[in-house]
Amino acid sequence: MLGVIPNPKKSVTIQFPFDDVKEGVKYIADMFPTYSLFKSNDTMNIYTFSATETLSVGVYIDVAIVKVSDATTQIDIEVRRKIGAFDSMHEVHHGNTHIQNVITLVSNFLGYSDAQKQVLRDKYKADMASATSFPGSTEFNCPCGQKFHADNTKKRRAICPHCNKDLSLPAPTKAPIGGCMVIIAGAIGMLSATLALALFIIYK
Repeated sequence: MLGVIPNPKKSVTIQFPFDDVKEGVKYIADMFPTYSLFKSNDTMNIYTFSATETLSVGVYIDVAIVKVSDATTQIDIEVRRKIGAFDSMHEVHHGNTHIQNVITLVSNFLGYSDAQKQVLRDKYKADMASATSFPGSTEFNCPCGQKFHADNTKKRRAICPHCNKDLSLPAPTKAPIGGCMVIIAGAIGMLSATLALALFIIYK
């Protein structure tokens, strides 16, 4: 234990246009399903990915993209724990691994052929939304006036299948506390009844 230590961070500057790098960051979760897009801010060009870890609730990976010039882009990456702070070199090592993963994934995308990039774009679009409902989906309204269905428990973005607009999705609605209490109470009642029956059989 080292006490609270700073979050792992790294900034890299690469010789690629801003829009190309931004597209690579956007597809990180599609290239590496272990990560999921938690939230994004297209205005500030900041994307946060969620990652789980063994024996841990996991981390958030913040990725910010900055245009340096027409041909140069800076990527700022910071890894932070979902609960608490980093307090051991083992945790820091995992954090640095996430940073390297992000750099590798974006680099891989930039090296893809146009055909490979298009396959990824098509997959991203197909995964993002549908005009009809599907298991686990929620209905959303697009500014174009049409409705679409998407699963916002896994992704925070969707592409409207009607106008192809890339949209941010709200976080899923949490289950009402009252409903959870009813479920818990029912489970406790069933457990009590089972124990009572078992005791009756034992002492009969």
